Amino acid sequence: MGTLSKRAKEQKIFNFGLPLNLYDEFNEVSKFLKNTKAELLREAIREIVQKAKEEMITARLMEAYEANNKFLEKDAEDWDYVSIEV
Repeated sequence: MGTLSKRAKEQKIFNFGLPLNLYDEFNEVSKFLKNTKAELLREAIREIVQKAKEEMITARLMEAYEANNKFLEKDAEDWDYVSIEV
């Protein structure tokens, strides 16, 4: 049984299809940028993942704000009845 290199163990390989015209354009861009198609795809995926993570964090913060908003409004109302006697 052969052993996999450390790099091979840390990667997943997948195949997918592209419309021919998109593949041709991608190939042309890859040559122009002097970068491999694989690296360009990794870079694009990194950017998509980072953007999605930022959107998920924003959505979670909004959910937390909305969940706490009623409590904060009630708390603020309670303080309306507090008076300071000097």
